[in-house]
This record gives sequence, C-alpha cells and structure tokens, in this order.
Amino acid sequence: MSLRARIAYTLLTTYILTFYSEWVFWSGRPPAPDFFLEAIPTWLFYAVATFLFLTAASYFRVQNIWAVFLVGAVYGWLVEGVLAQTLYNDFPINISFTGLAWHALFSVVFGWWYLPRRLRMGRAIIPCLVFGLGLGLWSIGWWTEPDIVVAAPESVFLYNFTFGLLLIPAYVLWDRFDFTRFRPSRFEIIGVLIVVVLYFFFVAVPTQPLALIVLPPLLALVLWTLRAWRNRQNTAEISIKTDTITFKKALPLLLIPLTASLIYTGVLEIGVSFPGLQVLYAITTPLGFLLLGISIYKTIRQGNDKIEIIASQ
Repeated sequence: MSLRARIAYTLLTTYILTFYSEWVFWSGRPPAPDFFLEAIPTWLFYAVATFLFLTAASYFRVQNIWAVFLVGAVYGWLVEGVLAQTLYNDFPINISFTGLAWHALFSVVFGWWYLPRRLRMGRAIIPCLVFGLGLGLWSIGWWTEPDIVVAAPESVFLYNFTFGLLLIPAYVLWDRFDFTRFRPSRFEIIGVLIVVVLYFFFVAVPTQPLALIVLPPLLALVLWTLRAWRNRQNTAEISIKTDTITFKKALPLLLIPLTASLIYTGVLEIGVSFPGLQVLYAITTPLGFLLLGISIYKTIRQGNDKIEIIASQ
C-alpha cells in the first residue's frame, strides 16, 4: 500500500470510527449552526488516534473479536486519555465509559469489525435497525440532562442523515483497500508518536495530572497482551476476501439515521421521556470492564489456537 493509499485508507477509517465515536454520541443535542464545518477538524483530529489504531491492528495481526476489542481499547483510551482527557473523570469508572464501553465496543467492534462483515454478505438490515433503535433511545436521553434544550426533530433528522448518508461512500471506498497491506513506515509511526507524546505531556497531563499514572499502565497492559498474542502465533491462515461492500449492499446503513430520527420524532410527539443515557451507561460501563478482562484472558490463552479470520481486512 503506497503512502497516498495509506493516507486515504486512514481518513476513510477515521470517518467510520468518528461516525460512531463522535457524531452518533452527540445525536439528539441541538447541533451548532456550523456543525458541518466543525466536523472537518474533528475528523482530522481523530485521524491521529485512528492511524495508531490501524498500526497496532496491523502489527499485532488482530484476527478475532477479543484482539479487536483490545486494539479498540487502545483507540478509545487514546481518544479519551490524550485527545479529550475525559478518561480521568470519575476515576476509575471512566476507564470503561467511554473508552471501552463506547469507542471499543461500538466504534471498533461494531462499526469496524462486525458491520462490514454483514454488509459484504448483504445481511446488514437487522444490525442497522437495531443500532438505529439504540441511537434513537440514546438521543432522547439528552432531554433528561440539565440545561439541555430539546432539539427540533428536523434538526436531528438533518444531523443524522448528513453523517449517515456519507457513511455509505465511506464504507464502499474503505472496503476497496486491503487492510493486510497497511504497513506504515517507521518514519510515519515515529512522527505520529512524537506528536501524540508531546500532546500528552504538554496538554493532557497539565489538564489532568492523573493522566501520567493512569494511561501508561493501561496501554502497557493491553499492548503486552497483544504482543503475547502476536508472538504465540505460528501460521495464521488469512482468508482472501471474496465479497466487497457495494453501494447497493451499503444502502441498509440509511436505516440507522432513519430509525433514530423516527424514534426521536415519535417520542417527542407523544411527550414522554426516556433516560437513555443513564440506561446505556449502567449497562455498558460494567460490560466494558467485563469485556476487557475476557479479552485479555482469551487473547493470551488462544494465542496458538486456530482463530477466526479478520472481518475487516
């Protein structure tokens, strides 16, 4: 994969991950007037974490859901522990939410690993409907937050469909690349790492001094586990991708913004509220810790087992 191809692949992956990590998360809140323009720097900002995520996924040869969750944890903790510094709020609960319970689970496992498999097989209707349902319930949960103005249904519809519609070409173009050929140079990796480390020490640590003793051990634990996984592999049989995501196969993605917007509008018309934020938080926060423990155990124990083939190559 050439440098231009790696840049393109990283940016496409960034859009997919950012859709679930950022734009889905804030769905239901009144969008800013210039949210279209704000999306561009957000997308590029997330590209740094995405590049390191792809580098880790490629280097450690992640090939099953447990290893995928662990590299998802790296992605989530980079986003929340370096870029946003929310990892250290309500410590240690925020180790899971949102790094594990949202970014690793929804963005990486669902959006990067599971959903592409379903799209290639032409069987993505149910997953998209279910995710859209969850998004709709999540979005109305913002109504219970203090000092939050209830967003108009048309603005939520525009917000959801703007990012949801762009998700179709993002997946289609993204799937044209071969993930197994993503091999960034040492210069690229070192350059990005220098930027991240400098940002960590000069921005994250002064903002949250706890970062210095929380993030390094967390990353070290996961990277050590993934290294053990890589070292214990003998010959991993990687299947050749026989199906690709076409525009026709990607159309079910529209069910995500459509379902979410219909639920938002319908519940608003009925005049009831649902604590979607609190419910999801209560479920996924312990789930994130549980999946982290299982993933570490499974990844170490199954290093030499015959493993399922990566779904997002």
